[in-house]
Amino acid sequence: MPLVSAGEEAGTSQISYNMCGEIMTIDQGCAIEREADKLANLQIETLRRKSPLTSAQLIEYHARARQIRTLYAELDQIARANISMKRVQASYPRAAKRSLAS
Repeated sequence: MPLVSAGEEAGTSQISYNMCGEIMTIDQGCAIEREADKLANLQIETLRRKSPLTSAQLIEYHARARQIRTLYAELDQIARANISMKRVQASYPRAAKRSLAS
């Protein structure tokens, strides 16, 4: 179903409503992607250093790597949910036409 924007802001997510009146956040994925990009850039900066990493820096590096994996897993879940929703929406008109034809 198409989204109808309400033009409201709630934190970092714009609030929109689908045609059934259900609230949906439309830029949650963008916020997660920005955070992952920021962490990836920190990883690149860390690797470009000429001096060896201290133990603390190495621990931070590995913690960021775990966080990046977690964020990309969240993005994957969002994408899969969107694909599933689109499949349901795409199949709904066909199902309605079949029931009307009966």
